[in-house]
Amino acid sequence: MPSTLTKLQIFNYALIKIGDATIASPTENTPRAKTLNTLYDNIRDDLLRRSPWNFAKKQASLASNGNTPTYRWLYEYPIPADMVKLLETENQWPYEIQGRLILSDATTPLKITYIARITDETLFDPMFSNALQTRLAYEASLRLTSDLSLQRVLRAQVTELETEAKAEDGKESDPREPHTYGWEDARW
Repeated sequence: MPSTLTKLQIFNYALIKIGDATIASPTENTPRAKTLNTLYDNIRDDLLRRSPWNFAKKQASLASNGNTPTYRWLYEYPIPADMVKLLETENQWPYEIQGRLILSDATTPLKITYIARITDETLFDPMFSNALQTRLAYEASLRLTSDLSLQRVLRAQVTELETEAKAEDGKESDPREPHTYGWEDARW
């Protein structure tokens, strides 16, 4: 279920959690808005990398870039521009990420499932949005309030919310492996 929150609402919920005044625009020229803008992209991407969020999963079929790695692997594949974490390759082909390349012996195309950088806040899972708001509040609290006890409370909330959100999100995936028959396994 997608969220209906905007970036402004996420910022304001984070400010409310630290007991600060809200803002009228994410781009306004105030210490609150500037602090949240500085932190936002990095925290969002970090939170996306921490779990295989269903709302951020994407699949891609990658063509080799035509280069051969120096050793160990046979093919190079460029990483999708929006990828923040590779989850798996089709048929569990071994791989290694080096810089902005995926190295593998898988023949072209390399089919992957990955976590994408989602920048449209209305696509966020509501529990992800809540964890993001709390993490923003935690990271901004010391600069905006200088209250160490508030920061400790927020840190505990961040840990609890991230754990709950991951558990709920995990319930929306089928944990079973695709069924193979013994004779198919024997071939390999």
